[in-house]
Amino acid sequence: MASGFVINELPKWIFFGTWFLLNIALFIYNFYIFQTVPGHYFVRFYVREALAFARAPSLPINFNVILILLPVCRNILSVIRGCTRVVPRSVRRLLDKNLAFHKAIAWMLVVSSAMHIIAHYYNYERLA
Repeated sequence: MASGFVINELPKWIFFGTWFLLNIALFIYNFYIFQTVPGHYFVRFYVREALAFARAPSLPINFNVILILLPVCRNILSVIRGCTRVVPRSVRRLLDKNLAFHKAIAWMLVVSSAMHIIAHYYNYERLA
């Protein structure tokens, strides 16, 4: 018999962990692109790694802006909850945590935007 944590909370933490790792992977991928692509060589010559730090948070920002309204769309949540034969009970229970996911996305947007802004200020100070 599974414990209450495994039934109630584990799917939430798996979902949050997957989302968080996806954000980190998007950041690393975008950082790598701006650090290695030859098309950005001359900008990198002046600002060095600060270009990648300024541009890398943009992909997680775009991804989270796409996701931020999904957890609070009542029509989508109602349709998913109505599919009792297709959607298992653990997923429907996960839908009750929609505001927590909405807040987590908002905080990820705040952190990514702060990184983006700070890196641009650093670039401005370096080039001005």
